[in-house]
Amino acid sequence: MYLKVVPWIAIEHLSLAAAKKEIIQIPWAWITISSDKRSKKSMDEFALRLGPYLKGYLNLRFDDIDETTYNRMEPKEQAKIILFSNEHAKQIIEFVDKMKDQIVYFVINCEAGISRSGAVGTWLCDYWGLNYEQFRLNHRHIMPNGYVLRVLRRVSDMLPQGAESAPG
Repeated sequence: MYLKVVPWIAIEHLSLAAAKKEIIQIPWAWITISSDKRSKKSMDEFALRLGPYLKGYLNLRFDDIDETTYNRMEPKEQAKIILFSNEHAKQIIEFVDKMKDQIVYFVINCEAGISRSGAVGTWLCDYWGLNYEQFRLNHRHIMPNGYVLRVLRRVSDMLPQGAESAPG
């Protein structure tokens, strides 16, 4: 299994490559994370342009923030933020479990490909038992969001239940 964490622009380049038939030609899956609301229809259309080897994608929306920072915000500011939740974690776990035997390449992106996608990639490396040292060598740019990583680990039973709380 090959795991890649990239910024959104790399996904846009994949779309251009697909138009030229220079796309990944092995079965792959994709998790895309954004702070803005991309409609399901527009993402479905975009995913179709990525070619026939894309076996599935998960489009998530949550902000790059931790629970402590979120809790310090005024309610008016909190209303503008989507904090990573247990439900987000469950969606990721369900998706990767479904894709595991169908793919050989997994791409995860957020806006910059550093924090949110870095946390999901780090968790997935642990969850699937991939070589973490090799993953870090290939992804020196990532700085995983610790809150996202802890919630994923707890919800997937990789962290004691009382170690971290998450809404939803």
